[in-house]
Amino acid sequence: MAEELRYWLLSYINYTKKENKKGRQKMRKMNILLICMLLLAGVACSITNRQEKNETYAEKLEDFVIKAGGNLENLTVDNKTYLMGKNLYYDEGESDDPLRTLSFALLEQPDNPNQVNLQAILSFHGGGFASGEKEEPENMTSGLWREALSKGNTIIVSADYRLAPSSTWPTQFFDAARALEFTAKIPGVNPKNLTVIGHSSGGTLAALAFVEPEAMLNRAIEIGLPVATVPKFTPVKNIIILSGIMDYPQINFEHLALQDPKDQRQKEMISVEYWVGVYGLELRNKPRFLIFHGMGDSIIPITQSMTICNRLLGYGAQINFFQLPGGHEYSQEEWGTIEQKIRSWLM
Repeated sequence: MAEELRYWLLSYINYTKKENKKGRQKMRKMNILLICMLLLAGVACSITNRQEKNETYAEKLEDFVIKAGGNLENLTVDNKTYLMGKNLYYDEGESDDPLRTLSFALLEQPDNPNQVNLQAILSFHGGGFASGEKEEPENMTSGLWREALSKGNTIIVSADYRLAPSSTWPTQFFDAARALEFTAKIPGVNPKNLTVIGHSSGGTLAALAFVEPEAMLNRAIEIGLPVATVPKFTPVKNIIILSGIMDYPQINFEHLALQDPKDQRQKEMISVEYWVGVYGLELRNKPRFLIFHGMGDSIIPITQSMTICNRLLGYGAQINFFQLPGGHEYSQEEWGTIEQKIRSWLM
């Protein structure tokens, strides 16, 4: 349609330069034809606009999921219908690596997309950057996220990321940043209401959400580490850390995620402690922090979280810190406490 209109418009200009009667007669015919085509184009645009306006939220979400290589399913639990997006590639066509995917769950939404305003909670699994996998959407409808989802204004997202030893730092950081950038684009998500959460090494990824990818890139270049495509920085509103590793130089084991586990500079670059020092007073304008840690944690001592809390408070950051009685893995009762605290904190 656009090419035809262009053709007739150019013809119109050329013919207007002719003064003979025959040319003027042809011009009148062309004017009529051009007007008809413009009217038809207007009708077509109007129909397209109406179709877009009439597209339901579920249809819009399904289109988004399919374009990302995933699939959308429905699940009914206790008479409530959930929409579950599975295995979406958050790198948006850069690769087909299954470790660069995420899944999500949310309660069925109103048909009108304009009425959907979701807070997004993006979760990163633990496993020392060498193991673990994202949570399946079916599991999100129970346990920790059941109450959050039941309110209808929340989408829970769980992301995979590339693992060591085949992928070393800062690959995991950039994957997490890319997943966050993608999550903000999910239809209905309010990009100003993003929360990240993680346990153990996943807690490290969540904690580092305040770090711009460009800053991580520059530090990697300084110490001679290879880097890949850098995603955009996506600001988050809330950071939730569950027994996270905050200061890698103080952990007494060689870490698979580092190219050279004995290189102090690499240990610093993966440490929240280091980046808190880099950002300093800027953290007063950064996200709120909610931190949990078990007093009996023998893998990551609670002193890691206590020290980082004091550092953050010293720079004016907003902190809530809760000590749990158990160890690195939480009991069912402790998960209940965590759920209650998160729910009230996010309200």
